[in-house]
Amino acid sequence: MLRASESRYRIAFQTSMDAMSITRFSDGVYLDVNEAALNGFGFTREEFIGRTADELNIFVDREDRKRTRDLLTFTRMPQYRIPNAEKGGETFWRSFPPPSSTSMARLAC
Repeated sequence: MLRASESRYRIAFQTSMDAMSITRFSDGVYLDVNEAALNGFGFTREEFIGRTADELNIFVDREDRKRTRDLLTFTRMPQYRIPNAEKGGETFWRSFPPPSSTSMARLAC
């Protein structure tokens, strides 16, 4: 039963069109990311895993990571938008949580 549940989770995580990541709550180190996150930010899995958003310069304003972390403690997370940066430095807006099951909205900042 557990193995089947893990398999369903892995399929849902990896095939989601929304950028998803699993991070360690204490320090924000990425433990896993899905294909949508890799495509959206322009990093390889090897560049993501074991690093933090600060190390990858994902949050344009580093305080947004703290705000995002704080909001994750709520049972229902209010929707908000923050500027993020992809690997090449291009800035785009991302909604938390995603407004629907579509990939990250890429709106020029």
